[in-house]
Amino acid sequence: MRTHETPRSPRPARHRPRTQEALFIVGVVVVLVLALPLAAVLAFTTRLVFFVGLVAVAAGGVAFAVSPTFRDWLTGRAEGKVSYNGIRLATDVALDPAHAWARVEEGELVVGADDLVQTALGPIESVEVPPPGTRVRRNDPLFRLRHGDRTVEVRSPVTGSVARANPLLGDEPGLVNEAPFTRGWVVRLESEGEPARRQRRRLLRGRRAKDWMREEVDRLLALLVGSPAGVPCLPDGGVLVDELHRHIDDVTWRQLEASFFDTEKP
Repeated sequence: MRTHETPRSPRPARHRPRTQEALFIVGVVVVLVLALPLAAVLAFTTRLVFFVGLVAVAAGGVAFAVSPTFRDWLTGRAEGKVSYNGIRLATDVALDPAHAWARVEEGELVVGADDLVQTALGPIESVEVPPPGTRVRRNDPLFRLRHGDRTVEVRSPVTGSVARANPLLGDEPGLVNEAPFTRGWVVRLESEGEPARRQRRRLLRGRRAKDWMREEVDRLLALLVGSPAGVPCLPDGGVLVDELHRHIDDVTWRQLEASFFDTEKP
């Protein structure tokens, strides 16, 4: 016997609760409200940075074209060190006509002897420096370099007091020869009366320093050409400065002292 079953009604489809949908919509709106201003700010900032960078590059190009001082500064930063007939010059130091150099570091003036001094004197055997606290005025004797029975007394390029001497030079005075502008520095001075950077501005810098160095080297060679020993030269005419001191006799040395390293010059 067949039985008749009551047909089942279809199961209703599941729908996402209205509360969940509302929260989803609110979340999307919040994200859009926050993201759009942030994107606008980012776009503006990026555009502003690009514009500022473009202006800086253009200004640098104009300065490079019209300002020899800026060209010298930029070239010096790129080169780091220049050389003329074998005499070296660091481009980040200022020079004094008494053949001392100065560099500002941490508010102090680092002072050393330029390359012409040690080249003419020869391998440095000892360095005499004043004790810490010693006050010196510009052009006062600051430190003494010795090779054999010859000495050069280097005068202070600025006014200040001795903060400390290079501790390496006691055991390695030859650093003045090997690295006169870096590890071969001699003393650090605390500036007095005026800030260190202002005192440094009175010294020779940039192109003026390079031109003066070349003139001094040419003057030295002119003096040595007239000496009995002459000047040792490479085949291409360049000066063999490594052994230059060996070709300076006593008479020429006294002339060189009076002309280049006269400590009594005002």
